Amino acid sequence: MTSELKVLLVDDRPDERNALRRILGASDLSLSVVEECGEGAEAYNLAHELTPDIIFVSFEEPTARALKAIETLAVNTSSLVVAVSSLGDREYLRRAMR
Repeated sequence: MTSELKVLLVDDRPDERNALRRILGASDLSLSVVEECGEGAEAYNLAHELTPDIIFVSFEEPTARALKAIETLAVNTSSLVVAVSSLGDREYLRRAMR
């Protein structure tokens, strides 16, 4: 029996978090959304409390705050951080992936 990977969803819009939750639920992957939140500081606290395997951070506006949240989670947690966006700005996306 395969254990489920724990997932934390981060997006400031509840409708976007719900959409991501539905997408993940429809996949064949063994994922369990353990919590969701709307901003980076809360995500950081939850990441340390819940130790999720994967953190999905959705962002739609190219802000330094979003990049800092992604970087902080990636550097200071053992979770895999996945940045999700529909932005077409390739340079901003490259910065988010560093």
